[in-house]
Amino acid sequence: MKKSGSKKSKDPNHFVSYVLFAAAMAAMVLIVFALDFLPRASFLQDGVFLIGDIILLIVAIENKQKNLIAIQTVILIGIVLSLFSNGIFMTTTVILSAIILLIGYLYSVHYYSKEPIGFIGSAGFVLLAIGYALNTGNTQILNSLAFGIGAILVAIYSLLSLLLYKVRVQIVWIILNVVFAIGPLAYLASL
Repeated sequence: MKKSGSKKSKDPNHFVSYVLFAAAMAAMVLIVFALDFLPRASFLQDGVFLIGDIILLIVAIENKQKNLIAIQTVILIGIVLSLFSNGIFMTTTVILSAIILLIGYLYSVHYYSKEPIGFIGSAGFVLLAIGYALNTGNTQILNSLAFGIGAILVAIYSLLSLLLYKVRVQIVWIILNVVFAIGPLAYLASL
């Protein structure tokens, strides 16, 4: 008879979860670095945002987190629009369409009935997607508003998830989103 838990460290799924967590952390650090230290609205900044989001999307897919897959896809669309934008009208139309599809999808899988605080997280992620899409030199105030408020909403969602559901990994997301919000909010405060 096997003792339960005696071979926990040799479980390959346990190792994979640590690797995925490390990849997600690295992606968030890249994104925060790009926001705070790279030239705003530059191809380099958008490229780092793109790499970070693709990593987060892969982690969400590997963890089978449908809500995060949908949300990261919308954020990815925002980043791609920022890289290859043909103007604010086209960008706004595409990102709003993606957001409508996201919300429709989350309703269709009953995400909000299973996760009542999910509205807060979704609103935060939607604002982050808008911030990425508006990452152009002409829209820095709107971009900073979307990034700052979006990151704070995601941090609030993470805090509630930690307190209500005891999801300890949310501590990391609280810290990273608060750090992410500092640059855009500091810019707005300086105006």
